[in-house]
Amino acid sequence: MWGVPLEVFDHVDRAVIVSDERGIVRGFNLAAATLLNCDQALAIGSPCWKIGRFRSPDGGLICRIDCPVRRQIRRGESPGSRLVQHHCADRITH
Repeated sequence: MWGVPLEVFDHVDRAVIVSDERGIVRGFNLAAATLLNCDQALAIGSPCWKIGRFRSPDGGLICRIDCPVRRQIRRGESPGSRLVQHHCADRITH
């Protein structure tokens, strides 16, 4: 990721989830694992919409296959920090 080893993000106190253009989780730091109560090994390689169940302030599900955050990024826009509720998916299948 930008020439920086993903392990560097383990020392950041904020949750960092890195996904590829298809939404597959490629990086998941310790803060994300703690925040989402989800094992790093389980998260890596999973679709991001199955890991984070982020919701907008109005309660709408953000993490889904047609993710509005990914659409914003594809358009070159910043998704901002509108994510307020989250939990790890109960069951993840690859």
